[in-house]
Amino acid sequence: MTAHAISARVGRVTRRACCVGAVALTGALVAGCGSSSAPVTPTTPAQKFSAGLAALTQGKDQQAATYFKELVAANPRDSNAEYNLGLAEAYLNEPAAAEAAYQRAIAIDPKMTSALYNLADLQEAHDPQLAIATLRRVLAIDPNNTSAQFNLGYWLEQRGKIAEGEALLGKAIAADPSLRSRVPAGIKLPASAG
Repeated sequence: MTAHAISARVGRVTRRACCVGAVALTGALVAGCGSSSAPVTPTTPAQKFSAGLAALTQGKDQQAATYFKELVAANPRDSNAEYNLGLAEAYLNEPAAAEAAYQRAIAIDPKMTSALYNLADLQEAHDPQLAIATLRRVLAIDPNNTSAQFNLGYWLEQRGKIAEGEALLGKAIAADPSLRSRVPAGIKLPASAG
């Protein structure tokens, strides 16, 4: 993948982005909160999930992966733990493991667009056509997902599907004008784009 392609992406598995699944455990306390200054080892699923999210945001990716692996082992139907395990594996530069975790999350929750989006981003490196198909799935579920519109538009444009690609880029930029700054030189946008 060229540097040009990387600079054009939007919403890539970015370091310390919000993690999906926190809503599944609203009200859960983060381990260690309270008056005690000694670290508390998370024991409940809610504590492990919170600790895993905290580890991801702090850059402790191996620790996060460990927590999410424990959660998945205890509950193989936990799509949020699988998704966040995928994030941790991606941050650890383990794309095959990240893809597998995202695939498992999608198998549990076929409408988890965040997992589909991140999966497409990983697939693009080795199977661009599969990545395009995966982003089309994201847009079938969430037609207004500007990040998916932008990346799909860019990938299509790069593969010679100029009209469709530019139309999607234009749609994404019309909805989110800040994306205009990420359009590489040489890509023509429709006049209606932002």
